[in-house]
Amino acid sequence: MRWLGGQGVPTDEQLVVMHSADVEDVASPLDYDAPYALEVCDIASEVAMSHGGEIETLSVGLDSFSFAFTDGHELEARVVVSRNHRFGLRVYWEQW
Repeated sequence: MRWLGGQGVPTDEQLVVMHSADVEDVASPLDYDAPYALEVCDIASEVAMSHGGEIETLSVGLDSFSFAFTDGHELEARVVVSRNHRFGLRVYWEQW
């Protein structure tokens, strides 16, 4: 996983990484056991639920990262492998 950060409008370098041809759309349900595997993943709507929230912590793992919010929600992002053996990103809004 490559981490890029910044403020404002994404740079050209960041856009190239975000729209990499090496990454596959994994919005459809997955055919193996993984968190939320049987659900459709709409990244835009999941992220939209976090807008305006106050982030308490950021956690980074080998194939995932998450933002924990002060209201008990978490925006979880996980790199998964597609049916075509390519990487993709799935994101979910959760409450603990």
